[in-house]
Amino acid sequence: MLVSKMAILNTIYERRTLDIFKSIASSPLNSEILKTQLNLTRRQFYTRMSLLLKIGLVKRQKSRYLLTALGNLIYEAHINLETKIERAARNYWKLNALDAMEISSYEKSHEIISSIIADEEIKSILLAEMPQLHVQALQTVTPHYKQ
Repeated sequence: MLVSKMAILNTIYERRTLDIFKSIASSPLNSEILKTQLNLTRRQFYTRMSLLLKIGLVKRQKSRYLLTALGNLIYEAHINLETKIERAARNYWKLNALDAMEISSYEKSHEIISSIIADEEIKSILLAEMPQLHVQALQTVTPHYKQ
């Protein structure tokens, strides 16, 4: 069965399913422990577990649930995404301030971003996007501008 990106995302981004997925990732557990730990009814647990099994993120082995190879990759990707979102949220007001500024030059943008943003990864993402953003800004101001 071919699994789509949307099927995976829809499955793991339901809060309780994600809780089950993360619990299994932290340590292989049996269903009774998972239901108790997560305070789920039998139906809530098995409905969500069947989705994880069907998509191929989890497998059952010797009465315990484990992540599959696909499950491990998706779990790592999810953790990386959560980390990036948390970092962006911590810099929300600084990012909002950057959006509010009307900076006309690439050099000035670089200087302001470098002075406001301390997080190196966020800074590198913003600085990498700057040339593209300036071209877009010029195209909106001057509709006949060509690269």
